[in-house]
Amino acid sequence: REPAPPARGVGIALASQPVALDPADPARATLGAFEFRGALQLSSPQPRFGGFSALEVDGQGDRLLALSDEGAWLEARLAYDQRGWLAGVDHGRLGALADERGQALGGKADGDAEAFTRLPDGSYLVSFEQHLRLWRYPRPGRRHPGVAQPAQPGGRRAAPGSEHDHAVDHLHIQPVTRLDAQRMASLARHDDLMLGADLDA
Repeated sequence: REPAPPARGVGIALASQPVALDPADPARATLGAFEFRGALQLSSPQPRFGGFSALEVDGQGDRLLALSDEGAWLEARLAYDQRGWLAGVDHGRLGALADERGQALGGKADGDAEAFTRLPDGSYLVSFEQHLRLWRYPRPGRRHPGVAQPAQPGGRRAAPGSEHDHAVDHLHIQPVTRLDAQRMASLARHDDLMLGADLDA
């Protein structure tokens, strides 16, 4: 198996192939109230490319950030055609999310990133499946300044080694969202469990 990319990332080659809204009618650009503005299938010769579970495009629509289910992050620049439709990507950079020691995460067991949200200070809160946790990063590829621990409803934590503790470690955590400047929440597919975190922690 290929080793994890370095936490601070390396430049990678990216290729893109346009994807039609309706393959039977490639010129079609609407679906009800939905107005299609282009889609791309991305590929790269980099062995650790792929499996992206979460994606963000910046406010200008110029750059994307994506996280994979094996602990990798991808940054790239978006290109548009004369109509303003999505036409391609370039300037790809791939790296590994880091653990509490700043070491690159490698593999699905510890690196299964599912979702992330940008916080007011520009940092990111990332949710992980399998080994369930919420980690905060100043930017992908750098050491994160703190860890938000998994919690049961009401703020109680399961006793280590208990049946619930084992279940929590195998949850499928779903999208994470910011409630306000100080709090966030995420949902997990296990008895409607909700996780909460104080962003000052």
